[in-house]
Amino acid sequence: MVKKQRNFLRLRHAKAHDDGTLKNPLFLKIKTPRWRIGAGIVASVLAIIAAGIGITHIPALQLSTVAAHGTVTLDSQQIEQTIREYIARKRLPLCSSTNVYLTHMNALETYVMTQFPLQSVSITRQGQSLNVALVEKVTTVALRTKEKTAMLDVTGAYVRDATFEESRAIDIRVGNATAASDELVATLQPDMPVVINTQSESITALSASSTTAFIALAEQLPINGIHALAFYLDGLNAPFVRIDTAEGYDVYVDIGLRTIEEQMQVLHAVVSADDFAVPDEYLDLRFGAYVYKK
Repeated sequence: MVKKQRNFLRLRHAKAHDDGTLKNPLFLKIKTPRWRIGAGIVASVLAIIAAGIGITHIPALQLSTVAAHGTVTLDSQQIEQTIREYIARKRLPLCSSTNVYLTHMNALETYVMTQFPLQSVSITRQGQSLNVALVEKVTTVALRTKEKTAMLDVTGAYVRDATFEESRAIDIRVGNATAASDELVATLQPDMPVVINTQSESITALSASSTTAFIALAEQLPINGIHALAFYLDGLNAPFVRIDTAEGYDVYVDIGLRTIEEQMQVLHAVVSADDFAVPDEYLDLRFGAYVYKK
């Protein structure tokens, strides 16, 4: 009982010295108002935000150049301008609209793919510059008949007749003509299928399925080290196709009864074999697992 009373008196006297009548006026505890504490916190946060925004405006972090490589039929300047506009539009509030380090490259690549007919695009950051490496998607098919050469779209529908310059470039590609040393040959779309009908048919259109097959072949053959120069058909409805290649031999495929994917798998198995010997005349993929070469 005495101990409890003693402790009580000790605490009472201490409280009297701290807050009561015995408080020393020379040792006052000044309490900071809560509004000042809140204002300090807010000011600190604003200062950090302002510093972060200021950093985005540093000249060394601003986009200087955008360089697009690999364009053939597309306008590289238009692609570069589209990228600049995307970066400016996607900026954070109050931040620099040209800061090259605030842009997510994956999102930018996806956006460019949706704006242009591209097969692939890769955008890399090098200091203040963006390098854009792209591969155009095939959007045109050339169909040559006995009478003329027509340009078709990806569905096989007729679009227009080929110009004289385009026909000349196609002749050079398929080996029917040789370019002069000082001749400026018209630029053709890379891997554009050139389909040649050997029969006397005046129809200047292809079925959608055939067109899809030609485009697939033009895109997938290079994966196996083969580059198509021209696709020869003995009539527009013929299922068999002879492919004249830059490698010096022909490739026979079936676009009527067999899928292109299946035949490309067979082709890959053949050309990737250790004992594969380049044929002198042709490689025939029309008969499933049985591949013939000469």
